[in-house]
Amino acid sequence: MTRTHTKSPARLLGRHPGVDSFTVGKLDYARHRAAATGLIGRKIDRVKISARLGKKLLAVAKKRTGIATDSALIEAAVTQLVFAEDFGTWLIAQRGRLARDFTLDV
Repeated sequence: MTRTHTKSPARLLGRHPGVDSFTVGKLDYARHRAAATGLIGRKIDRVKISARLGKKLLAVAKKRTGIATDSALIEAAVTQLVFAEDFGTWLIAQRGRLARDFTLDV
């Protein structure tokens, strides 16, 4: 299995105020798909990019996702663009996979 340097946004849930669980779920799904298909995780295939973004936009995106670094945030955004349409299908396919008495302690 390919290991990526991008840590799962899902691990941040509950630790950072303002982190949106639905957004984190979509990003985590996209990150896992990208890793499974070999699109991320190989340092040899990395390129350096430069971007100019508004400070407020970047700050709000980091707060909403819990992602701390610019590179990880850009990677998450790009993987989300690649796999965005797959998430809804995957989410619907999960229906009925948990036991009816399943509870989530938050």
